[in-house]
Amino acid sequence: MRVLFRGDGGGPLGVGHLVRTLALVEELRRRGHDALLAGHVEGDLARRLLEAADVPVLAMPPARPGDGLEAVAALLEEHPAQVLHVDHYDLAPLPAGGHLPGGTLLSSMEEGSFGRRRADVVIDPTVGAQRQDRPDDGSAWVLRGSEFAAIRRSVRDQRRARPGEQPEQAGRVLVQMGGTDPLGLTPLVVRALARTGLPLQVSVVVRRDHVAQVREAAGAAAHLDLDLHEPGADATALLGSHDLVVSAAGTTVWELCCVGAPMALVQAVDNQQDGYARVVAAGAATGLGGPQDAADAERTGRALRELLLDRQARQAMATAAAGLVDGLGAWRIVGAWEHALVRPAPVPPVLPEGWTVRAASRDDAELLWEWRRHVDAHSSRSGRTVTRAEHESWLVSSLGRRDRVLLLVSDAVGDVGTVRWDEHAPGDWEVSITVAPSRRGQGLARSLLAAGEVELTRGREVTAYLAVVHEDNEPSRRLFDAAGYLPDLPPDEDGFARFRRPGPGRVTR
Repeated sequence: MRVLFRGDGGGPLGVGHLVRTLALVEELRRRGHDALLAGHVEGDLARRLLEAADVPVLAMPPARPGDGLEAVAALLEEHPAQVLHVDHYDLAPLPAGGHLPGGTLLSSMEEGSFGRRRADVVIDPTVGAQRQDRPDDGSAWVLRGSEFAAIRRSVRDQRRARPGEQPEQAGRVLVQMGGTDPLGLTPLVVRALARTGLPLQVSVVVRRDHVAQVREAAGAAAHLDLDLHEPGADATALLGSHDLVVSAAGTTVWELCCVGAPMALVQAVDNQQDGYARVVAAGAATGLGGPQDAADAERTGRALRELLLDRQARQAMATAAAGLVDGLGAWRIVGAWEHALVRPAPVPPVLPEGWTVRAASRDDAELLWEWRRHVDAHSSRSGRTVTRAEHESWLVSSLGRRDRVLLLVSDAVGDVGTVRWDEHAPGDWEVSITVAPSRRGQGLARSLLAAGEVELTRGREVTAYLAVVHEDNEPSRRLFDAAGYLPDLPPDEDGFARFRRPGPGRVTR
């Protein structure tokens, strides 16, 4: 597979787009695929990042608002690719009904309404995006949520190395206001840190032309020990070694979440609004407001002092942040491309004609027990036989749970099987299906799964259907692959992998 990336790197706000592109390039190369970047590269930081990654770049003039994707058609004629991935919010979508030449798959990165366009694969890595309204524009695969944040390997290494406990009083602070900091926020934050009155070792990632302003902002604050770093590929090593990170609310936020770093965030520009609000609401960061708020050194200094002295708050933020981004976003996205190239676009599940679905009851204990006894040992995650008493206790408990749905499915012939759903996170439901012993070998599993999916959405918000399958269970893997479930987690130490199908969530039509 060859992927052509279209976007601009560097410039006032483009480094974050480039960083997540490089994370995807890393994963493509790990799997033996090729990548080519097409765009305009501006600034020393962008050039250093590309040089470190050793990625071929096809130089192009910078895109302007209103430029359309149809112009990429000529580019694909000259540089054929199986996937075109667009990470540029200003490029206009293809005309209605338009397609890329040669059957090339169109993949598009968006952030809320920014960069929204119809595509074969749409990715929005914003926290909670899967629970927000999105118009149904005909996009085939819509992958939304922070599990699709593309994170570089150097950042993932910091996640593993980061110590777990926060000190009573934070002494090490990192100030990282984006790759280029076009609004000059770095000196404002340093000035606020000086107002805390606390002894701090402050690492500052700062452009050369902002160094004098940073030193001036620190002034005569003897309690601040400044350590200045130029933006570059090696700056990621700083993310995991500080007690607090003060950052702009751009792409760096997803990296900081992956590392599990306590954060204080400034919303620098409009397209950071959703991500800023949701990360703060999730308890993964403290919000400092916008640039005007950050410029109030007294107010910002008080907020930072309170956080620096509150170990419990920082610990809670670190835990919440690490739970939002696991570092597997690039793995999931590339896996989705591989899947979409060989599988037709998913279709909404439909209840087969003549089939009925009902909730299980205690009267079904005997029937469910008989079916359960016939389940193959290798399809059970525990691998052990359940006793009759344990089964009956489990059924009574299951029927009283809000996070479990147990369904019985029938057709004109009789019972087909059972579908069980367990909610692991709000809106994320894991499936387990059992075909009735007398109906096995009739090719009913996929229809049984579809029936369960349809029933689950009645009165519930479903952001994702999940399936856990052992790597040796080839029939189950084929079933979920054909049903549009994408790789979500690689096999664990026991050989169980997880697959995900995007749910309808709150899609508007």
